[in-house]
Amino acid sequence: PLTHLYGLFAFHLSLCSGAAMSLLPAFTPADLASLVEKHHANCVFAGPAHFKPLLDSGLIERHDFSTLRFACLSGSPVPPELAAAVEKKLSKGKTIQLWGMTELQAGSFSRPRDPAEVRHGTAGAATPGTELRVVDERLQVRGISLFSGYLENKKATREAFTADGWFETGDTAELSAA
Repeated sequence: PLTHLYGLFAFHLSLCSGAAMSLLPAFTPADLASLVEKHHANCVFAGPAHFKPLLDSGLIERHDFSTLRFACLSGSPVPPELAAAVEKKLSKGKTIQLWGMTELQAGSFSRPRDPAEVRHGTAGAATPGTELRVVDERLQVRGISLFSGYLENKKATREAFTADGWFETGDTAELSAA
């Protein structure tokens, strides 16, 4: 939904890149497959819960997904086997993942040029202007898209940021060189 950050991120991305955007009034697997085919979509931003039924029902095979360059899976954890299975059905496309949250929009994403194990099993590298670090397996972030604090809640803001300015996401993470 465009009322939340993943939808707004995709909307802003299309505006900034000069791309057209096709929206569904409500999700159904058949409607998503038809829209990809009808509009010759290059990219789809959706959750694992949207792509799993596309696979299970065979809709990717019955509709033309050949124009799809990538499918960005986000909004919940992405099982690596799901990302790999979706990609296997895309004749020219790749699956990527994105991690974000309301407080910062997109914090990291994998890129289509990344190796399959990175695209399928991780949320990729930090977005430009964003820094990530892990302290005691807890993810912290800072950067240009990070919010400045909770509206009219100084206590929550103080508790959410470290003394050196990093935001405590509440997520567990592991950083690697890949």
